[in-house]
Amino acid sequence: MKSPADLYNVAILNSLGYLVIGVIASLIVRYRYNVRFRIPKISDLISQYRYSWHLFLSTFSTSIYNTTNIFVLGLVAGDSATGDFNIANTLIRVCASVVSPITQTFYPKVTQLAMNSKASAMKLIQKIWIVVTLVFTAGCLILLFGIGPILSLFFQNNFQHSVELIQIMSFLPLMVAWSNIYGMMTMTTFGYKKELSRIYVISGLISVATIIILTYFFHEKGTAVNALLIESFVTVLMFIFLKKKKIDVPKGMYGTKS
Repeated sequence: MKSPADLYNVAILNSLGYLVIGVIASLIVRYRYNVRFRIPKISDLISQYRYSWHLFLSTFSTSIYNTTNIFVLGLVAGDSATGDFNIANTLIRVCASVVSPITQTFYPKVTQLAMNSKASAMKLIQKIWIVVTLVFTAGCLILLFGIGPILSLFFQNNFQHSVELIQIMSFLPLMVAWSNIYGMMTMTTFGYKKELSRIYVISGLISVATIIILTYFFHEKGTAVNALLIESFVTVLMFIFLKKKKIDVPKGMYGTKS
């Protein structure tokens, strides 16, 4: 972006990227894997809707507390503060998104194991949790202590206002990684989709209140704190729920007292 007029170009390019990916993926599925597309029956749509309702609700609630941050900050603190936070939040979310391919790759294997042996599935989840924890903890420490020098090296002092916000949210990627493992990989695998969606809905509703309060009094710093607090809150609720069900992810235990 070189001028305010380029804002529309950014929106077009962002949309075009998803469109191109969708078209290419459809062509690969059709011609490489010989999958034929057909119009689904209404009964099939209703069945899938009912089956996936709790996952949809979880995703929807997550989107609410992720997108509400910037919206409320823009209303309360103006464009400059919103821009600084958006830079920090984008970097943090990119780092956090690294866990998605990991969970998506291993999720089918975990569910397959769980059908035959829940204990075996838990052992695999434990191994994934250990690796993810070590890698993401190291990455979060780099964000906390190294982001200032790194940004100064490549961009001089152009993003100094965002550095403190990045440091506040530096451990958010670890919380997201843990919530993916506790939630999507563990709770979903063992049949707790309803409880998972309830956790996300509760967190989303709480976030609506806390984001208004923290942003009003502390502006972009309050928004950053709220983002970390809500993600941590989600992760803690999942951990507590699993412990009550005698599922201990760090220890790889299922159905036994730790």
